Amino acid sequence: MSSGTNDTVAIGNMANAGLNSATAVGGQANAAGLGSTSIGWQSKATAERAQAFGHLANASGVRSTAVGEAATAGGTNDTVAVGNKANAGLNSATAVGGEANAAGLGSTSIGWQSKATAERAQAFGHLADASGVRSTAVGEAAAAQGANSVAIGNKSMAGGMNSIAIGNGAMAAKNNQVVLGSAGQVKSSTSSQSGTVRIITIDDNGTLGTMMVDYYKSAK
Repeated sequence: MSSGTNDTVAIGNMANAGLNSATAVGGQANAAGLGSTSIGWQSKATAERAQAFGHLANASGVRSTAVGEAATAGGTNDTVAVGNKANAGLNSATAVGGEANAAGLGSTSIGWQSKATAERAQAFGHLADASGVRSTAVGEAAAAQGANSVAIGNKSMAGGMNSIAIGNGAMAAKNNQVVLGSAGQVKSSTSSQSGTVRIITIDDNGTLGTMMVDYYKSAK
């Protein structure tokens, strides 16, 4: 059924192109928004210039794009969901991959079952999870939980605010903590150290060395 004023196209059993320049192709496809496109069985593009492609694909935000079976591009505007059951839930969110979930405002989730659930959170990789505001998780099952945290590497975890964990299984659980290396955990203050304190030095040739420090004398 083509019910818009002009330039509407509806092809398929119970297909609907409801407003001007809308295009609906497929059984029960519904292009209800101005200039919208809905292609696939029971697909829906219900907002202005929304685009839905695939069985049960649903683009409900202005200028949103949903591609894949049951992909959902919601929010008010400019969301993108690509992949089976991918979800871009709030404005300017981008989800790419099967069951990828970009639920935060301006968030990005790329990879199968990846999740970016906080504002401007970024998750890249299978099961990557960025749940802190402006956090970044890169790698399989990497988790960036603290605000402004960064986790890079397989199963790395940055749990503290402003924390950084880089490496396979690296864990930065405290605020402002930085951990580099595989499965390491570094304390966030010298007060927790029990051994001799040393500093790393480097010469003009790039050769590394260590120097013992009398911490209490240098602190005076």
